[in-house]
Amino acid sequence: MLKSEARAKYLAKRKSISFDEKELLDHAILTEFKKIDLTALKFIHIYLPIIAQNECNTYPIIEFIQENHPQINIVIPKANFENGQMDAVFFKADTPLAKNNLGIAEPIDGEVIDPKTIDMIICPLLAFDLKGNRVGYGKGFYDRFLAQCKTDAIKLGLSYFEPIESLSDCNESDLPLSSCITPTKNYFFGV
Repeated sequence: MLKSEARAKYLAKRKSISFDEKELLDHAILTEFKKIDLTALKFIHIYLPIIAQNECNTYPIIEFIQENHPQINIVIPKANFENGQMDAVFFKADTPLAKNNLGIAEPIDGEVIDPKTIDMIICPLLAFDLKGNRVGYGKGFYDRFLAQCKTDAIKLGLSYFEPIESLSDCNESDLPLSSCITPTKNYFFGV
């Protein structure tokens, strides 16, 4: 399947999920996330969900990390639409947020972290395949950001859906995930 086909299909599929079903799926993803050993991690980069796109709710994951792993620093993305880059900014409960022009909550300001210090990056996606290739919204922010991170950083996706067999138009700038959590399973890709 082409990335553009997967993007259209899974965006429509995700938007069709009801509020009640979404809550159950989010809870199941949190349950799978809790199975991951986080004890050696110091920095986790996690996206804040775009509510209008029905993205996986990451706030319960953030709360779980803050309550159970206080040694972990949480950083969140801040996009720069002029240069197509993304910064990782420290996130605390009192971090002031504002929506950017895509409706994504971002920190208004804050300390920017070197991507090479991040141990795990939780990536948004619309679909993924059995090799760990992901389909995002097509702007390339995460591909460029992941290229700046250390090579052994864990690249974790969150998906309401099981993987598709193969994305046929991936290239060397598409960095595969290390794993992807669905409501029923955590897929590992050996990257």
